[in-house]
Amino acid sequence: LTMANQYVAQLLIGERSTKLRDAVFGNVGSLVSFQVGSEDAELLSLQFEEAVTPKDILSLPKYHAYMRLMIDGIPSKPFSVSTLAPPEFVQDKGRAGIIRDLSRERYSERREIVEEKINKWAASAAEGKSKAKQAEKSKEKEEEEISKAKKKGMSLTDYRAWRDREMWTNDFNMIRKRSLLGEALTEDEKKTMADLEKKLQASGGVPPVSKALQQELEKKKKPQ
Repeated sequence: LTMANQYVAQLLIGERSTKLRDAVFGNVGSLVSFQVGSEDAELLSLQFEEAVTPKDILSLPKYHAYMRLMIDGIPSKPFSVSTLAPPEFVQDKGRAGIIRDLSRERYSERREIVEEKINKWAASAAEGKSKAKQAEKSKEKEEEEISKAKKKGMSLTDYRAWRDREMWTNDFNMIRKRSLLGEALTEDEKKTMADLEKKLQASGGVPPVSKALQQELEKKKKPQ
C-alpha cells in the first residue's frame, strides 16, 4: 500500500477524529523521516521513541534522515542516514525534443479519436443529467398526485384511474359532440374516438350524451 499526503494533519477525519492517523502509524513497519514541520516532527518523534526528539528532526540537514526498520517483525532502533544528493543538472538542448517525441510516440492519440471520445463522454454526461432531471420531475409529479389523491380520499392507484378516465371522457365528449352536430371528422380523429371509446368501455362504460347536447340536437332537428 502506497499512501501520499503533504502533512500528518491531513489524516484527521473531520476536525477531531484521529482514527485514520492512528491506523496508519499503527501499521507502519519501516519509517523514514527527512526534515519536516514542527507539528509533524512532534508526531514522528514519538515513532522513534526517546532516541529522536522533535528538535533532531527539525534540524536535519539536506539529504539526511532518521530511519526505523522492521526486521523479521521486530522494529530496529532508530538511526540516522545520509542519502545521495541529486546529480548536477547539465543543460542538454536536444533532450527536451527527444522527450517530446517519446511522449507523442507512447501516449498521444490522433485528434479525431480524442474528439470522438470527448463527444461520447459529453453525450453520456448530458444523457445522465437529462435522466436525473426526468427522475426528479417524475418524483415531483408523483408527490403532487399523492397529495391530490389524499384530498379525494383515494389511493394513488385509484386516483390515477379516475384521473385518466376523466381525461378520456373530456376528449371523447368533445369529438363526439362535433360528430353528432354533423361536423366531418378526419381519419385521425375517428381513430382517436374509437380508441377512447374502448378505454371508456374497459373502465366503466361510455358516458351518455349530456342533456345540454341532447337539447341542442333536438333544437337542430326542428324545422326553422
